[in-house]
Amino acid sequence: MKGGGQVMPRGLGILMSVLLMGGVQDLVAQRGGRGSRADMELRVQAGFDNRVRQNLGLGDDQMRRLQEVVGNFTTQRLQFSQRERSTRARVGRLGGPGGGQDLTEEEASQILTEMLELSDQEATLFREEQGALLQILSPQEVVRYLVMRQELGDQIRGIRGRGGPGRGRGRQDGRR
Repeated sequence: MKGGGQVMPRGLGILMSVLLMGGVQDLVAQRGGRGSRADMELRVQAGFDNRVRQNLGLGDDQMRRLQEVVGNFTTQRLQFSQRERSTRARVGRLGGPGGGQDLTEEEASQILTEMLELSDQEATLFREEQGALLQILSPQEVVRYLVMRQELGDQIRGIRGRGGPGRGRGRQDGRR
């Protein structure tokens, strides 16, 4: 009975801490300071590893291997994103008054080829990452991990003020 009596106050203390932290985060977000957004983003990212470990029930070795794989693919994903942004910027410049009417057939073909290559590279990267994750996690855990990672991305975009779920391009397949 004595132990049960202590659980209630401890539980209330944890609940109050969580509620206070949520209130503090809301106030920080409302202030909108650049440093506070960066701090919030770091806190969200730091909590992600703990959520992954707990939700997937991973041991130390699995978690270490997962972090290595994720780190390798994060680097590749960043490089891919840079190439994608560069191509999108090139295409975006065509949206001006002429709308690409000044393009030669060769330039248009080159842009279309780049876009197709990027699409293939994204699919390949996603398949390779899934294969690497399946060396560590079960298929169910991989799906749960991908869902948690999508939620993390959505949270970070919200903090950055880019709002909305997904990548903002209307993707429905959950790929990054």
